Amino acid sequence: MIKIAIYDKCKWIRDLLHMVVLKYSFRTDVDIDIKVYNTENDLEYNSNYNLILNGKCFKNSEISEEKIFEIINNYLKKIRNEKSFLILKSVHDNKVVEIKNILFVEAMGKHSLVHVLNDKCRIEVLELISSIEEKLDSNFFCRCHRSCIVNLSHVVSYNKIHAKLVTGDKVEISRRKYRDFENQLNMLLRNR
Repeated sequence: MIKIAIYDKCKWIRDLLHMVVLKYSFRTDVDIDIKVYNTENDLEYNSNYNLILNGKCFKNSEISEEKIFEIINNYLKKIRNEKSFLILKSVHDNKVVEIKNILFVEAMGKHSLVHVLNDKCRIEVLELISSIEEKLDSNFFCRCHRSCIVNLSHVVSYNKIHAKLVTGDKVEISRRKYRDFENQLNMLLRNR
């Protein structure tokens, strides 16, 4: 989900921006949470918005649907390129997830279940676990079992059977993957 704040003194500009962002969301199937404010002072800066739009964004150019779509598309390209976010195609919509907040991913047939730290939620993703694994940095993520990928940054303890995460969740470690898991975790800890 992308969080977008809209503010402007002019009601018609706020309404236009809101309408076009909604249109973008419907056309692209991207889940967008929109909050509209009258002025910059009303804007809640502590709400961690991904984008903040107002009439000033367009300087002297005309506010257009194409320009607003371009701003949102540029943001999505940026987060894809930074590799700090992952866009996951879930059953109902696309979810934008910060990679560092992924606890672990488990396979569910042709789908995967992504467990997220901050949202304390699980996202059912319409991708194979191997497809998600390709998008994750192997310095931080380890395939500890054929049906599980774990974020090593969240491991607090482990043994030959399972790893315990900061949330108390336990993920299984297969006998074949144990040595790789231990080596990757030691490498990560040495490089911190």
